[in-house]
Amino acid sequence: QVLGRITSRLDDARQAGDMAALAQALGQVETLWRVFVAEATNDSNPLPKGLRDLIANVGMTVLSEINGRQTSDVDVGFVLDINNAVLDGLSGR
Repeated sequence: QVLGRITSRLDDARQAGDMAALAQALGQVETLWRVFVAEATNDSNPLPKGLRDLIANVGMTVLSEINGRQTSDVDVGFVLDINNAVLDGLSGR
């Protein structure tokens, strides 16, 4: 649910061209993916290591797109595509 809400905020901000809302949504995406990466790299996480590695790699890709960039330089479409692909996978689509 959290990923879906944040992804919707990011998409809404992009469509509205609201740079302040876009920056805020990207910050939320970054925070969430940091949590996903931290959990995926935690050895006590019960998920299979291969799946945890995949989650961590995807998370690092998202973070590398967002980190240290001006809001206008982030490929928001790319971030949305990844988030939506994860959401589709979680929903079984």
